[in-house]
Amino acid sequence: MRRGDADAFTRLFDRYAAAVFRYAATVLGNRQYAEDVVQETFLTMWSQRKAFEIYGDSVLPWLLVTARNHSRNLGRLLLRQASAQLDETDRPGNQAELAEVVAQRAALEAIAEAVGRLSTTDQSLVALCIMGGERYVEAAASTGLTPAATARRVQRIRSRLRKIGGFGERQ
Repeated sequence: MRRGDADAFTRLFDRYAAAVFRYAATVLGNRQYAEDVVQETFLTMWSQRKAFEIYGDSVLPWLLVTARNHSRNLGRLLLRQASAQLDETDRPGNQAELAEVVAQRAALEAIAEAVGRLSTTDQSLVALCIMGGERYVEAAASTGLTPAATARRVQRIRSRLRKIGGFGERQ
């Protein structure tokens, strides 16, 4: 992919697009916006292919961090648009909806902050197992842990994140 091999890029897209989509859909709660984030994420990967660095055995953590950033940017844009519409109409029903969206975004920010405080290995497990849907055996091979240790760590992470806002539930 670094040398501009479109087939290599297509294989990466085919392998990871679904995981990136699930992550973006979780963050944004909207299928169409999630599809936009997937496109932006892979476009970013392609445009940065010459400087692209892979840490570990998978590009999924990099893709999910990039998707998170694109999701946050889109979320901020949508909030600004919703706020501008409320300013124009100033209807109480719209203000309640905006308050709910703001509360959801705040919860997602708290979860993202909590994930950011995890160890590198635990962040990889979030990316691989919780967001990426990888099995524990596959994640163990990527992280160098045993499958049993991987399962215990993922369950511990899910428990911590569940306390913050329902994140980490099995789909």
